Amino acid sequence: MFTPTNSVPLEEYALIANHHTVALISRAGRVDWFCPQVDHTATFAALLGEPKHGSWSITVDDANMTARTYLDHPDHLILHTTWLSATGTAEVVDYLEGTTLVRAVTCTTGDITVSHDLKIRTDYGSRSPAWHDHFRFVDRQGEAVTALHGPELHHTGRNADFVGSFDLVAGTTLTWTLGETAAPQREFREAPLPPYNGQWVRLAERSAMVLNALALTNGAILAAPTASLPEIIGGDHNWDYRFCWLRDSAFAIDSLLMAEQNGYTRAPVRERAVAWRDWLVRTIDPENLQIVYGVRGETHLEERILAHLPGYLDSLPVRVGNAAASQFQADVVGEILLVCRHMREAGIPETEESWRLQTRLLDYCIKNYERRDHGIWEMRGELHYFTHGRAMMWAAFDCALDAVAKHETLTGDTETWRKYRDQLYDEIFSRGFDAERNTFRQIYDNPGVDASLLQLPHTGIIAVTDQRMHDTVVAIVRELGDDHGLIYRYNSDGPRAEYPFLICNFWLAEHYARAGHLDAATRLLEQLVGYANDLGLLAEEYDPVRERLAGNFPQAFSHIGVIRAVDAIARAQ
Repeated sequence: MFTPTNSVPLEEYALIANHHTVALISRAGRVDWFCPQVDHTATFAALLGEPKHGSWSITVDDANMTARTYLDHPDHLILHTTWLSATGTAEVVDYLEGTTLVRAVTCTTGDITVSHDLKIRTDYGSRSPAWHDHFRFVDRQGEAVTALHGPELHHTGRNADFVGSFDLVAGTTLTWTLGETAAPQREFREAPLPPYNGQWVRLAERSAMVLNALALTNGAILAAPTASLPEIIGGDHNWDYRFCWLRDSAFAIDSLLMAEQNGYTRAPVRERAVAWRDWLVRTIDPENLQIVYGVRGETHLEERILAHLPGYLDSLPVRVGNAAASQFQADVVGEILLVCRHMREAGIPETEESWRLQTRLLDYCIKNYERRDHGIWEMRGELHYFTHGRAMMWAAFDCALDAVAKHETLTGDTETWRKYRDQLYDEIFSRGFDAERNTFRQIYDNPGVDASLLQLPHTGIIAVTDQRMHDTVVAIVRELGDDHGLIYRYNSDGPRAEYPFLICNFWLAEHYARAGHLDAATRLLEQLVGYANDLGLLAEEYDPVRERLAGNFPQAFSHIGVIRAVDAIARAQ
């Protein structure tokens, strides 16, 4: 019987992270995705192929995994897994130190046997590195790749493949590290968190943990830590999300500020917000604005296909890099200025550099005022005036005018800003609004809606309780809804190339709550939280037929939606 490559459901994976890099570990104890430099080549790429493309399995023989959770660490994602066999119990702690992966196994009662299966690769599993004494690995040019430290494993005679078996008795711990340097063994004082139980607030807390984990030390924030997980199984919408989108990162900071206000997180949110804003100042050239950058501010994100990888569940092609960087999307400046406004409201002062950047971004909006764009969903093909994008542009000017009105140290060309703000308002409520249906439009002068219209009240251009928003939401549910109570992003002329997009459904739950429809909000949120895995992790999309997550995992967008929806319901109650 044919078995597709990597059929492990995304729900089976745990994320570990430390603001330098990340790894994904399956419920069976196998690391299937690990890039020492988070946006560069993978040492373990089995996620997009097979174990032979790089993986590291640590299992307790003849044992069952009885629980997994995170340690109660305020800033890092550290995985704690317990195993039970007929002869003993064990705890496995997986974490990251810098770019080094650390795996520690402790026998807690009785005695156990631990087995290893390690396959080290370079360039996303296409090559096997050479290795030397003391388990140091080099590429074809002789450059150091990584090193393994810990009790010695045995070479299988094939490639850089190693196995090992170790007996442990109660109270003993064995630790292995894979990285450029040996990481010191740590004694964790943090207790394991209670297992995620499906409660909304617990999911909001886990979502804040994920967003914080995707924030790197330099201020960049990943849209997701993975590449090329398919939006639809067997489809070709497989993209690399290991970059910093201006929109996604702005939404992430906004949601983290909300999480801090509600007590959902102990992470240093204000430090993250300032680091992100400083990253923007260092990275963005408003004369040549991109929608997405490399995590170090790179502007050239070459998109290429990895032909040697068969893809997750045989979904091809496998892509790394992202060609969307060159798109024009009219909404991104508004999203940045909205978050900067919320930072000021949270007591985080502007700097001279951050305010100068915002005023230059407004110059960019003026310069590109007449340009049509690709929209928030990065549609490839014909360009349009998207109502959501124009409303976000309106918000950019409105936020700047608000800043000058409230902060005497902030100045700018308010007359010009007010002119463009008012002009956009008139334009949106004429060309972006369908008077016959009393609904907003996806694009100017055309019927039809899309889920991004749910964000209009967030811009401040219209109240969430306005009848025009109510009728727009009714149209969204009617025209974009499915038989499972979920909505899609937009209507497609052909077969759908994706499953329902989770953040759109969290937006819908949020809208219901803020508009006073608490029962509808509660029902939808109850449904959505059920899609998270046992650690509270969500992917980009959900396949309601196969009842499984899809798309890059975990996805910042989805966890952003969680926090906003939970906040809305909490306030409505």
